[in-house]
Amino acid sequence: MFFIFSKVFAFLLQPSNWIFFLLLVGFFAKGPKWKSYGYKGAVWVFLVFTNPLILHIGLSVWEIRPISPKDIPAEVKTGIVLGGYYRQSTDMTFDRFNLNERPNRLINGLELLNAGVVNKLILSGGNGSIIQDAIPESLLIDDLLDTWCWPDSVTIPEPNSRNTFENIIFSKAVMEENGLQGPVVLITSAFHMRRSLAICRKQGLEVIPYPTDLIQEKLHWTPNTWLFPDAKALSTWNILIKELVGLAIYKLRGYA
Repeated sequence: MFFIFSKVFAFLLQPSNWIFFLLLVGFFAKGPKWKSYGYKGAVWVFLVFTNPLILHIGLSVWEIRPISPKDIPAEVKTGIVLGGYYRQSTDMTFDRFNLNERPNRLINGLELLNAGVVNKLILSGGNGSIIQDAIPESLLIDDLLDTWCWPDSVTIPEPNSRNTFENIIFSKAVMEENGLQGPVVLITSAFHMRRSLAICRKQGLEVIPYPTDLIQEKLHWTPNTWLFPDAKALSTWNILIKELVGLAIYKLRGYA
């Protein structure tokens, strides 16, 4: 039930949905006062959450900066790659693997493996959909790595987790089952790292954060980077608010 509630709650708190609901208020409201509130509210939410400068400030506070592989201590030999980089919602008519817009979680993990920084990767990710019965993400990625001729001995799929909390606790269980010692390298997107780290601390899992997929871009003082609305900024706020709300809910539940 908590899994379903968290998904629905995060959906309702997306700014794009606020705009939609406010427009509905403006359209269906009986009196001119509420119509004005609805339409003006939608305009203000749009202007705030499509402003690139406001987004830049939010990301600079929230995202954890990436580190160099050289900053990872030599005794750390295991990495955990958190799921969320495979797209199963599209209708693929051919037998092809379909990574989404966050493939660097996997790519950067494989780079560490290839460079000998770590010698084992735990691929954490099951089926995170509440309506779709799908093959666990980590098993699909394990198949992908087989086609790339990576030996099975260097990766361990963890196919049961459906959210970030389960990513961490099930990965910790995999470590215990395979005799792997911490600390470990935690590999996930920069926007996702704070919530993940909070769970690790709560669970007593010592990790070295290795953020990927940094969204924040260098700020150039041209109108398109601080003044003109950017539709991409709205979708990024959807992600950022989901993380903020997710962390708050996890703290209330005692998960983080």
